[in-house]
Amino acid sequence: MKKLINLGVKTTYQPWEIFFVRKLNLIVFIGTFNVFLSFCTFPFFNLPEFQYDFLVMILIAPFIYWANHLGKYILAMYIFYVSGAWLMFQLSVKMGIDSYVILFFFPLILSQVHLLGRRETFKHLFVLLSVYILSIVCIGLAYFTGIMKFNLKQMFMTNSAFLSWYLP
Repeated sequence: MKKLINLGVKTTYQPWEIFFVRKLNLIVFIGTFNVFLSFCTFPFFNLPEFQYDFLVMILIAPFIYWANHLGKYILAMYIFYVSGAWLMFQLSVKMGIDSYVILFFFPLILSQVHLLGRRETFKHLFVLLSVYILSIVCIGLAYFTGIMKFNLKQMFMTNSAFLSWYLP
């Protein structure tokens, strides 16, 4: 685990760069682990529509570590956060407004502020925050225009037999 967290840390880096790379590696590891768990559990809830999205995210993760290894930590950060916005947008539109997936934007935004809230990376923070705000506005527009694919309440009603069997 320590080797994964230190991947891409160079001896020539300034202290803030070392912190940045290590924190980004940790955030990517936790995020990829969560996506992998979702990839494994969503089929049990009869939600195969999301497998493609989760698989794409799992396949993107090694490129983030590769970019860090090459010393392109800003590129790695953009890959992670833009792909995270894409995944949250896809899940929000596919699951509908009743799923409250939109709330998961806020932990990502908090991690952005924590990671990028330095003088050296402030402009990147504003770029990524604008991408996230645009995603949230697009989700709202998708909801109000009726683009949302299905209603989460109806989906759980059809899966209630599985849930009653699975839960004690």
